[in-house]
Amino acid sequence: RTFPELLSFEKAMIKRYDKDIPHFPLQKEHEISIDTIDKLSEFLIFFLKKVVNTAFYDPEVQAFLDILPERFGNSSLKKDTA
Repeated sequence: RTFPELLSFEKAMIKRYDKDIPHFPLQKEHEISIDTIDKLSEFLIFFLKKVVNTAFYDPEVQAFLDILPERFGNSSLKKDTA
C-alpha cells in the first residue's frame, strides 16, 4: 500500500474503534502514574491487535503481540482476544 492509503486506513480504524479506545484525562507532564502507563500499554496492544486482526494478519506478529505483557512483566495487562 502507498503511504496515503495507509494513513487513510489508520484514520478509518481509529474512527471505527474510537468507542473502544480508553480515553484518559490529560495530566501534568511529571505526574504520569504507573496506572496511566499500564492503561496506555494496554490500549497500544489492543490497537495493534485490532490492526493486525483486521488487515495484516500474520501468525508471527500475533504471537509477538501475545507475549508483550509477559515480556514487560506486567500482569495487569489482560490478554485480549481481539
